[in-house]
Amino acid sequence: MFPLMPKLKVWLPFIIYAAFIFAVSSLPGGRVDFTRIVWDKALHLIEYTPLGMCAAYGLYNSRLFKSLFGLWILAASLCFAYGLSDEFHQSLVPGREASIWDAMADFLGGMIGAGIYCIFRKPYKYS
Repeated sequence: MFPLMPKLKVWLPFIIYAAFIFAVSSLPGGRVDFTRIVWDKALHLIEYTPLGMCAAYGLYNSRLFKSLFGLWILAASLCFAYGLSDEFHQSLVPGREASIWDAMADFLGGMIGAGIYCIFRKPYKYS
């Protein structure tokens, strides 16, 4: 087996879920009223919580960090970066628009998801 296969395996949940978000973001949008704007932020938060968990899972199992705090920060940052790229992608889709507030909701969702993952993981034991 190739040396990178174990690392790729731990990142598959993140890759698959990110592809799902990309596919949903590719759907054309319609008219947006205030109620949909508020609901939209909640959906972004809910949508990115699992992405945060997947990012933390990939980072944790890649053993890139000695602390869960560092893991949480990078996983949330990874979700924020993906959220920004998703907002750019949406700006190119007919009927959709980019919003920094959507990206902030994505970041918050990523923070929550990564935090949930970190809470239920024990710190690494290095000898």
